[in-house]
Formats: sequence, C-alpha cells, structure tokens
Amino acid sequence: MADPRWIAANAVAGETLAAQDDLAMKLLETQPTTIAGAAALLTYYADVLTTTQPDVVFPELDGNERPFASEPIGESGRDFGYFIVRNVAAALSNIAAAGEAIEQHGTDELDLAICPTDRVLVDAAE
Repeated sequence: MADPRWIAANAVAGETLAAQDDLAMKLLETQPTTIAGAAALLTYYADVLTTTQPDVVFPELDGNERPFASEPIGESGRDFGYFIVRNVAAALSNIAAAGEAIEQHGTDELDLAICPTDRVLVDAAE
C-alpha cells in the first residue's frame, strides 16, 4: 500500500507542473508589442536554456502548440523554442508593419492608441 504522504506530494507536484505549463503557454499566447518586449522574451528563453533544464520548464508541444498530455509516441512534436521564435517573428513583422504605416501616413492620420513606450519609437521615427 502506498504511503498517503507520497500520494499527496505527488498530487501537489503534478498540480505545480500543470501550473508551470500554463504559464509557459502564456509566453506563446502573448505576442510582444515592442522590440524591447520581443528581446526580453528571447532573452528569457535563452537564459532558461543555459541555467536550467528547459524540458522541465517548457512543455513538449504537438504541432498545434498544445502540450502533450503524456510522452508522445510516434507523434512529431515541436521544440518549445520553435514556437517562441515563431511568436517573436510574427511580433516583429507586426511592429515593422506598424512602423511602415506611420512612415507612410504620419501619426496624424492614424487612429491608433499608442502606449508610452511605443511613443518614444514613434517620436524617433518622425
């Protein structure tokens, strides 16, 4: 018969890992809106790769950006880094497109809510 303390500890560990996976997935669901944000996300990912075991921090993902429920058998998974890089590439593309729109139309014609951090970039572009 299993020790109830071991069972309880194992349950808590499972809940903790599930919460960690949920937080990691938020890194994929939240697209940076500034170049600094994109750099921070890449820096965080690189730091995790060099200081901890990334397979513990980041979940194994299937091809649709969903964590595998268990060890994949015969399924092709993607490294978490693939999705981080894809997310940052999309963010940088959006940032570049916004910058081009500002250059083409000027800030007076754009009806955009610009956060204070991005205001510095807009002012510099003008």
